[in-house]
Amino acid sequence: MTNGITRRVALGAMAAPAIIGLTRGARADTRTLKISHQFPGSNGDTGDFRDRICRKFAEEVEKRSKGALKFEIYPNASLMKTFAQFDALKKGALDLSLYPTTYAGGEIPELNITFMPAVVTSYEQGYRWKKAPIGQEMMAILEAKGVKLLTWMWQSGGIASRGAPIVKPDDAKGLKIRGGSREMDMMFKGAGAATSNMPSNEIYISMQTGAIDAAATEFHQDGAYVFHKSDNKRRSRAQMVALYRRLAAGAEGIVSVHISQKLSGTYNSAILARDSLPGDCRIEVIDSGSGSMGLGLIAIQAARAAQAGAGIDDVVKQVGNAMSRTHFFGMVDTLEYLHKGGRIGKAQTMLGTLLSIKPILYVREGEIHPLGKERTRKRALSRLLQIIEEYEDIKDITVLHSTTPEDAEALIEKIAARLGLDWDDREHRSYYRIAKEHQRKSRK
Repeated sequence: MTNGITRRVALGAMAAPAIIGLTRGARADTRTLKISHQFPGSNGDTGDFRDRICRKFAEEVEKRSKGALKFEIYPNASLMKTFAQFDALKKGALDLSLYPTTYAGGEIPELNITFMPAVVTSYEQGYRWKKAPIGQEMMAILEAKGVKLLTWMWQSGGIASRGAPIVKPDDAKGLKIRGGSREMDMMFKGAGAATSNMPSNEIYISMQTGAIDAAATEFHQDGAYVFHKSDNKRRSRAQMVALYRRLAAGAEGIVSVHISQKLSGTYNSAILARDSLPGDCRIEVIDSGSGSMGLGLIAIQAARAAQAGAGIDDVVKQVGNAMSRTHFFGMVDTLEYLHKGGRIGKAQTMLGTLLSIKPILYVREGEIHPLGKERTRKRALSRLLQIIEEYEDIKDITVLHSTTPEDAEALIEKIAARLGLDWDDREHRSYYRIAKEHQRKSRK
């Protein structure tokens, strides 16, 4: 690859092909090219392997061009929205992208063959397509659109489900499923399912909020996506009864702390379960007024008290104390999924969508409230840091993310530098970090 490339090019991968493009008429003095993709970021040998592939590609091209070409890589659709990348490549607004070919299947139906059910049964078969007539035809079709595949990648896949495994047509009936291509959607609809269209980087949050029940997607050993039942899903009274009976064996009492009843029905299930039991074991059911790691910090405080030998009354007191001192703030790219999961009002969702804002949210009295809004992700993250600085005494801080470990890492570094925190355990810091028993001196 040299400075004289004059066509848009694409880093492509079969089934999840990535398109890397250079704008038409790239000038000879062009030095830095931008690579955009939807997948989580990476750091060295850790993190999403697709981002590592992009970085390896950039490193190799820079070396072979003797530094004439350099690259900036934007994971997590941080440069532009996922579905917009293909059109941006064609128009020359984007240089390069790692892009699933099926996302362009609406405009180029032939590309949907890469994600049709049971067409490719092995990595070897998928890779052979590169030189086979079918692969050559796909590259010719893309090149006619102004995009050229540079390299190929094939990922095996399957169906991830919040509930029971989906292994036969009857299992899909009545569910809402992300198909991933027109043909997969047709298959699921034929089995009696409803379908939803979204890029794979939105699957995790959609399953957490209940927007979809299952998804056909690619799998990989590094586990960029981990699917499980959402903790916000209401637990039935029968589930809670079974849990209390198991915990009651040999216990003085049970302190049961739950996500806000304004966000989930689990608290009400717990009350019904407690009231249906004979009363041999005292059960205190508490609405934390929070959720996610806000609830987690409260539960940790209760567990610490219990492990130190506190009685049930003292544990309940510690929970109340922790609730009054726990503050939960966050930033989201869109309010859509909070709305779909029943967590926020429709009017606010429409406002956020229309204005393309990055909402700053906080939990107050068990409900999610807007605290502010920023136009860009960078400014929203800076606002979170400012909020932290407003608190005088900080005992524990937790930083969480869904699919953006690099943002969490950067925020952690800024918190540590700004507040003088000692982040002594770095093992899981890309996901969350608790500052152990750190007391910050009040500002003068």
